[in-house]
Amino acid sequence: QGVLAAEGRTSELKATIESAIAAGLGLARHLYVLDALGGVNVGSDAGAAASAAIADPNTPASMVWLAGVWHAHLGNSAMTRLIRDSLVARGARDASVTTQPYVRSLNAGLALLQGDTAAAVGALRTVLASAPQTDLDWDLGNPLAPDRLLLARLLLAQGHARDAIRTADVFDHPVPIVFLPYLPASLELRRRAAEALGETREAHGYTARLTALGVSRHLATVTPSSTPEA
Repeated sequence: QGVLAAEGRTSELKATIESAIAAGLGLARHLYVLDALGGVNVGSDAGAAASAAIADPNTPASMVWLAGVWHAHLGNSAMTRLIRDSLVARGARDASVTTQPYVRSLNAGLALLQGDTAAAVGALRTVLASAPQTDLDWDLGNPLAPDRLLLARLLLAQGHARDAIRTADVFDHPVPIVFLPYLPASLELRRRAAEALGETREAHGYTARLTALGVSRHLATVTPSSTPEA
């Protein structure tokens, strides 16, 4: 499904996920949220998956976090805060459940929703530097893929094009496998950053890679609203 997402083959991607769900792999529905946050056109499916994650008390903490990131993307600070608080409570009840990185991630999203971009960037740097480094290859949550893409986008928006490229370069790694759906968006971001730096040759290289994937250059920018709350 990661390859299908990276190549923009949405119909086949949906068929693959639905087949997995039908076979009993309910966790697969959360891939819709992961993919949508990377710019894949599965927003309605992601919304349904996020709602299901919130409603089910047995949903893994990492998938509840994804639902929180989704609501932050939608600009829904109240729901993002509610999900953040539920993860705090879950961590307090059971010390064996990893929630701290996800709580910090949602704190970054809330800071951005309140219009504090500097605080959001600082929080994202902190969570990415301190996130667990085990079981990353196949894990859906620990790689914090949406946070990595968001940080790169914020850095570019702040005029830090070189830092944005360095941050987005991580999506070229063959693992974690959840980086695959984020590859096109990261390439488009790096293309724009290279153009901002006047590095035409590098920008053309990113464009060539996007063309090879068969996806549009003009990918959706999936960034939480930075409009301050009233």
